[in-house]
Amino acid sequence: MRLTEAEFQKLRQSSVYCYSKGKAQEKPKNTLKQLYSPSKLESAMEQQLKALKIPPPTKELRFHPVRGWRFDFAWETQKVALEVEGGTYQHGKYKNGVKQKSRHLTPTGYNGDCRKYNAAAAQGWLVVKADSKMVNNGEALDDLVAVLRYRGLEVS
Repeated sequence: MRLTEAEFQKLRQSSVYCYSKGKAQEKPKNTLKQLYSPSKLESAMEQQLKALKIPPPTKELRFHPVRGWRFDFAWETQKVALEVEGGTYQHGKYKNGVKQKSRHLTPTGYNGDCRKYNAAAAQGWLVVKADSKMVNNGEALDDLVAVLRYRGLEVS
């Protein structure tokens, strides 16, 4: 059975169904915490934040009222977000015979990132972006601390 456009839009906005391959299906009942597993890079960044005793951020904060966009780490009061962009140094390289691809470096992925960060800026968010090298050498933490201080958070 094919759905009409109106039926599709109604189901799409419903919290019970998702639309896939022309059919309505029940959405999994998993919560974000059950579905979300931090990357090694995000875990490394989290350890650095704890070591410096920076107030804990909200993880995977959905900041946009319509889109499902989330920040890796967010300090809501200061409207500061940290995005850890993984895979940027693996793009195009082969691992176990498979060509690696970072979504952030594809034309569609980069376009999506631009839209996300522009929407965040329009809402007053200041987004700090970091890649694996910046996380591993501490540069991401330095940049984040500077931005948090700029936005009024006292960080030692």
